[in-house]
This record gives sequence, structure tokens and C-alpha cells, in this order.
Amino acid sequence: STTPPANEWNIPNDGAIDPTFSITPRAPANRPKDGDKDDESVKKQIEAIKKERGDFAKRMEEIQKRADERKRREEELRSRMAEDKSGTKRPREADADDEEQRKRKELAVASARA
Repeated sequence: STTPPANEWNIPNDGAIDPTFSITPRAPANRPKDGDKDDESVKKQIEAIKKERGDFAKRMEEIQKRADERKRREEELRSRMAEDKSGTKRPREADADDEEQRKRKELAVASARA
């Protein structure tokens, strides 16, 4: 039953049945189901939570990618700095130096011909 019994209440609980005590429900026993509304509300909340969780996972993935990229760039920079300290030229610098030496040779050859 969805309502408590109307009579035969033990008052106090471990005492004898009090025939003068009775209760009457305030709302009719055949009231409409609010459960359907509650179920729909709960479903909407669950869907909202799932969406929020998915959005959060996407944000975390983006943050992780940025952190990995930052870490890769830091390692690359450290490597370049270590190369600079050891005197080893980076490829771009080596190419620039080779180009400069080639131009000097061309100018020297052109000057010698003139």
C-alpha cells in the first residue's frame, strides 16, 4: 500500500494498540503519477551530465595536446641551446655559412679576372 494504515496503531510503538488513534491521508490515494515527470527530468539531467562529461573530455584532450606540443618545443629549444654551447652548428646556420663562403669565392674569382 502507498499509504499507512488508518487504524490499529501502537502508541507508543512497543505499547498496546490504541483504538482511538487513527490517521487520514490529506491527498487522495488515486493521485496522478508524478513519476513520469520525475523520470523525464532525471533523463534530461543524465543527458546534460553526459554532454558535459564529453565536453570536458574534449577540453582535457586539447589541453594535453598543447602540453605535449609545448614539451616538444622545449626539448627542441634545449637541444638547440646545447648545440650552440658545444659549437656545433645547426643546419640552417651551416647552410648560411656555406652560402656566404660561396659568395666570397665568386667575388674573389670575379675580382681576379678583372
